[in-house]
Amino acid sequence: MADAHTLVEFVRGAATLPGALFPADAWACSVCVGWAEDQGLHAGFYWSALLLTVVPFALVGVIGAWMRYAIWRARKPAREVREGGS
Repeated sequence: MADAHTLVEFVRGAATLPGALFPADAWACSVCVGWAEDQGLHAGFYWSALLLTVVPFALVGVIGAWMRYAIWRARKPAREVREGGS
């Protein structure tokens, strides 16, 4: 069990080391720092949030419509036989 603890500590230290050696690079986040107001950051966040909100509903709607059409098409011959025979 001591070996697993040593491995976890090694991985934690290895992950922290680059941020300690290069602090300016650790803060260089394209979302948080370095964007000018005129580059459309706010518009980008708005459209990405809108897209991520709408896409699941559109996907469920398309799959539901396809399933409804497939069921309707599967039942169509039975309906035509019934209507034609009477």
